[in-house]
Amino acid sequence: MNHEKYEERLAFVRSLLQQEFVLEISNIEPIAYDADCPFAYNNFLYRVDVKNHGKHYRDQQPCSSTIPADASQLVLRLSNNASGIPPVNRVENEVGMMNLFREALRDSHSAHLIPEVYGWGSAEYGQGWILQEFKVGVPLDEFYQTLPGENKPAILEQMAEVLLAMQKYKLPESIKLLGGVSFSDDGHLVSGPLTTLSAGPFRTYTELYQAMLQQQVASSDKSPVLQGWQEDGIRARLEKFSLQGIAQITEEYAQSPRAIVHSDFTMNNVLVDPTTKRISALLDFDWSFVGSPGDEFLRSFFDLGGIPGPDSTGEELTIRQAILHGFESEHIFDEPLDQLQAWYQALRKHHAVVPSKVSGMEQISELHHFINQTAPWLLTHEVPLRRRSKEQLESVKANTKKTLLAFLEKHGF
Repeated sequence: MNHEKYEERLAFVRSLLQQEFVLEISNIEPIAYDADCPFAYNNFLYRVDVKNHGKHYRDQQPCSSTIPADASQLVLRLSNNASGIPPVNRVENEVGMMNLFREALRDSHSAHLIPEVYGWGSAEYGQGWILQEFKVGVPLDEFYQTLPGENKPAILEQMAEVLLAMQKYKLPESIKLLGGVSFSDDGHLVSGPLTTLSAGPFRTYTELYQAMLQQQVASSDKSPVLQGWQEDGIRARLEKFSLQGIAQITEEYAQSPRAIVHSDFTMNNVLVDPTTKRISALLDFDWSFVGSPGDEFLRSFFDLGGIPGPDSTGEELTIRQAILHGFESEHIFDEPLDQLQAWYQALRKHHAVVPSKVSGMEQISELHHFINQTAPWLLTHEVPLRRRSKEQLESVKANTKKTLLAFLEKHGF
């Protein structure tokens, strides 16, 4: 799948760099690329080795800067249209969100973490692309595992500092709504569609979560197993809940302040200098948007310990309660859950907003889990559908149906 048109993509990258930026290239190398990966990449990444700089004649674009004369390596990101992420506003949102993150971190120790953008396009060639700064470092998820235990808290504290700066950042007056960002005709950042939904911007969290549910229900329509949840009147109940029930659940959460949300803030998207043990980059803003500080904990930090679902039992339930209501000092987790506790200790040390301090967080986490269950990955993606037997898929569907019905009944639908 991913290897299809490999040479065509390389030719596009080479032509783009030569024609638009007058760069002489000595080598172009894919980054984090596996030709046999069965899942479509969201983006194709290339490390570009620059031999000679020409005159950068491309018109200066919003939120971009001129390529430094001493830049010997760059990164070119190509959006993969086969990834399932709608192309509407995708590149504009990523460039704009990178700019907001850069502004948020400008006065902190982390000011250097966001790559500079040197050029971008979404329509000229029928292919979304971003040319950006090459950041030196190794993926934090790999490096973290090699660290002695006494060195790990310092890394977590650096991540906490970044998150705090994101939470404290005051958005420009031109960005008034929830969702993604776009550029106005005069080049200013304004509210725009949420790229993962290709919808918005949204005035309220009710509208945002209604759009999320509508997208998931539409996805269930395409599943040969789910068939749009038409059986037993579930579809009608979902639609009624969307119109009448979501507003009640989001009411308390709606009091949250707006914040920039990375939406994929994991160690895999963080680079670190192995010599200094300092974070050197925060990457991949493809899913970033304007939401609430609580949204980050619903979409990020899974490698540190995400929020278990509302139907959790045993230790998972203990973890869920600790995240949503606060860690009790006398409760000590064993490995690897001690990492989760260390992460929340770092957040508290830097006075970052945590889920237990977000009004309505438990209700919104239940809603988020419910919406995801209306079109679970195992029952909608072609790879797991192909790899599992009919009996296995029906078993997953039965458990999913039980979860959906329990939630609907709990809320009177």
